[in-house]
Amino acid sequence: MDYFYCLLACAAYIALIWGLPRVLAEEVFPLLRWLHWGTSALCLLALVLPVLTLGDWTFRSLGLFCGVLLVSGLLAGTRRRMQVTRVPILATMQAVLVGLAAPLLFKLSLGSTSSDVAYTDSNYTVTVKEGSSFMDNDPVPAELEIYRSRLLFFDQYLGHIGRDNLYEPRPKLKAWWQAVSAISFDADSNRGVAWHEGVAVPFGVNPPYLSGDKLRAAEPAHRITRPASTETYISEADRVYT
Repeated sequence: MDYFYCLLACAAYIALIWGLPRVLAEEVFPLLRWLHWGTSALCLLALVLPVLTLGDWTFRSLGLFCGVLLVSGLLAGTRRRMQVTRVPILATMQAVLVGLAAPLLFKLSLGSTSSDVAYTDSNYTVTVKEGSSFMDNDPVPAELEIYRSRLLFFDQYLGHIGRDNLYEPRPKLKAWWQAVSAISFDADSNRGVAWHEGVAVPFGVNPPYLSGDKLRAAEPAHRITRPASTETYISEADRVYT
């Protein structure tokens, strides 16, 4: 069955490359060029930005990336067939490489859905992921993470959202965030507010690469207190080294 699916996906990819030039008019040639360059540049950014940002910026979803990669390969092959590309060897290589991976790309682009997303809007996305541990017997808390949308197709990782009950079941935690209508976040203080069923619930975010601290939920503003400064005086009799 898998072998038949691979053949079907490759045949569909080749049929599109051979069939599109027969039905497309010359007026769409400039549009094809810009779409080809745009999708190719987007795929390149998807590979480069995570490296430049040390993993903080990632492509929004694997399925979306595979879909963009497929469209880029199809446009490269179509332009090569139409002989409207200035660098035919690069277009041929791109079309062939994407065609070899077409079965996997088709499968991921059509069937890849993020089951971890608990909340999303135009600015932020909150995911609830299963925790991982080397010891099977140890209970592992779910990972509650928040991302900020960047450049329409990318997400910037902001950190873990703290909470009082670290071992709250993942389905219950996800259901709570699915009932959130809107959130706001202040990057300077790493604190935000989630509007859950009309109630403003504050939360704190543990920034990336901050290790050694237990994640905690943000306290309400009226409960946050600043510790009073204390000074310690040392007499000359107690001083042993200066």
